[in-house]
Formats: sequence, C-alpha cells, structure tokens
Amino acid sequence: MGEILSSNLSMSANQRYKQQADKLRLQPPIFNIGDSLSERKLGPFKIESVVLKNSFKLSLPSKWKAIHPVFHVSLLEPAKGLRNSFSSGTCQ
Repeated sequence: MGEILSSNLSMSANQRYKQQADKLRLQPPIFNIGDSLSERKLGPFKIESVVLKNSFKLSLPSKWKAIHPVFHVSLLEPAKGLRNSFSSGTCQ
C-alpha cells in the first residue's frame, strides 16, 4: 500500500516538474528541406535532409570535407532575403 502511495506522489511531482520546465522551453524554429540557412555567420547553406526533429544535414562546399554536415537547430539561423535567390538559381 505504501509503495503505491509513494509512486503516485512521485509521479504527480514529476508531472509538476515537467509542467514548470515546459513553461521555460523555447520551441525550435521550423525548417524544411530546401530552406536556406546561415550557419553562425557562414553560408548560406541549403538543407539536404532532416536527420532528427532538431538536426539538419546541410549542403556544404566540397572543400569543407573535414566538417560534418549535420547541425543542431541551435547552431542555425534562417538566411534572410535569400529564399527567392535559391529558387531562381541565381545565388551560388
């Protein structure tokens, strides 16, 4: 009986902790395949694929073979004003 009571109390405490933590969490920006991104003042780079919910594989220059192409969303920023340039093929 005591075990059931303590497990119920700890479960409700965990739920309260989660609710408080969720209030402070920021939602990650929404990126799609083909979006242009600038990686910390470098780039812009196109998204090749979504690896995980918060990780993206970028199309990096061939001379950057030593750099892993998968980046966490916290390291990426949307490229401003370049979306139309990529879709028209004018940006290199």
